[in-house]
Amino acid sequence: MEHNDKTKGVMIFNGALWECSIVKGRLNDAGIESFILNTTYTYLLPFENVVDGIGVCKVMISENDQEAASEIMKDIKFGE
Repeated sequence: MEHNDKTKGVMIFNGALWECSIVKGRLNDAGIESFILNTTYTYLLPFENVVDGIGVCKVMISENDQEAASEIMKDIKFGE
């Protein structure tokens, strides 16, 4: 079966793996599909600082869900 969906993926959040997991869960609870990129590096070096993109994971969503996801992201606070 061929998949012809031309929807683009967009990054809605980047940060440590644990933060991305929380964001992904909140999006999932709202019915928004998402996935996390760059998890391999954080598993290999979990205590590496998240500096200059090293150790950073990204939460990706469909561009069609960007508006709804942005509203959800307003309620998520880390380090405050």
